[in-house]
Amino acid sequence: MRALITASFDDAAKARLACHMDVVHEDWKQRRSIYFDGAEFARRIREVGADVLIVEADLVHAEVLEGVPLKMIGCCRGDPINIDLELATRKGIPVFHAPGRNADAVADLTLAFLLMLARHLVVLSVGQPPTGVDASSTTVPVTVALPNPSIASELALANSIGKIDLLRDGSNTTAAIPAATAAGSGAAP
Repeated sequence: MRALITASFDDAAKARLACHMDVVHEDWKQRRSIYFDGAEFARRIREVGADVLIVEADLVHAEVLEGVPLKMIGCCRGDPINIDLELATRKGIPVFHAPGRNADAVADLTLAFLLMLARHLVVLSVGQPPTGVDASSTTVPVTVALPNPSIASELALANSIGKIDLLRDGSNTTAAIPAATAAGSGAAP
């Protein structure tokens, strides 16, 4: 058996899989390309000689399922919306996926948005980490409008325990927070 993995994949997990089959890893993020063209994807799977496919965003529809003799398909998503499950089922190809894959991150973001709405916080801007600096190890400025003085005191408490650094400018407060957190906020730089 040989697996073609086009998803981002942990090295340790890839090594465990390699104990059971040959593994060809072509991460779509590193390739900077997603297979939207089924004929092109089927051609690549045949070139690799894969009968196991593990994807994240690539489309696995009729051209792939009819054109390649797959034994199983894995999808690194909570919901395998990019795979024709009906056709895979008819062809007897098992499809496994990762329900709840991003559940913690979604829950964190949901709570953050709920708190922002409840406290009437408005993110005005998110700065950028310096060029060439690992975003996970630096901080960026996030400017928020504070309609309520008690919010400033809550931010000050977070500052006092080292979670953020604060700079005040009139009614706005700029908080330097971890860049990875700021990147996920969706605010415009």
